[in-house]
Amino acid sequence: MKYSIFHTSHCGSTLLAALLSKSIESYSEPPWSHNLDNIYNIKDRLESIKENQPENSIVKFSSAYCSLMPSIKDKKIFLYNKLYHHLKKHEANQKGLEFQSRVMRNFFHPLSRRQVYPVGQAAGEKAYLWADRFYYAFDSDNTIFIDCEDLFKNQDYVLNKICAFLEIEYVPVSIDYHTKAAGLIHKGYPINLDDVLPNNKIKKIEPYIPFSKDLLDWCYETYGAKRLISSFIF
Repeated sequence: MKYSIFHTSHCGSTLLAALLSKSIESYSEPPWSHNLDNIYNIKDRLESIKENQPENSIVKFSSAYCSLMPSIKDKKIFLYNKLYHHLKKHEANQKGLEFQSRVMRNFFHPLSRRQVYPVGQAAGEKAYLWADRFYYAFDSDNTIFIDCEDLFKNQDYVLNKICAFLEIEYVPVSIDYHTKAAGLIHKGYPINLDDVLPNNKIKKIEPYIPFSKDLLDWCYETYGAKRLISSFIF
């Protein structure tokens, strides 16, 4: 089997791949997965995945490739941040926005295309891309939805649930450091936690997300009634 992790971006997807690395051969955005950017139709992208992903492995893809979800028939994990938390966490962070919008633009979901892309409006762009990933996740079979807050707060329970869904044995691991800073992403070989050097084990601290009524109201008004149920907003 070839399993996949898709996500809404910056929500612990590399951490999830690392936490599963003792249970199944795991990769986090291997170099070949970013070459999908140069392939311009879904069929050829699927063929590239088939050629490059090893059997009995799980690959965490960039959030820009969620349009692949309905076409991938094997089991998938969709890890998400609710919209309000997504926008608050990335309020001052523009990293990756240009790449994501460029890669996703030619593959926007039909429901997204009903709306005008909000060029230059940071919160609007991020919300648009977030919603587009959800539209494809909703269209996808064989998919388990995981709220990243549940993963952070109830790690063993959520991982047992995921492994039961994937039908693999759960082998517990302990990670209390930032997995990206430790270099567990963009490698062409499987994640190996035993190779992480002590000086790379930077303590992982989840940011505090303050409340903003204006932003919460905006989230409900903009996306609360657009085929996204309110439980995914906040």
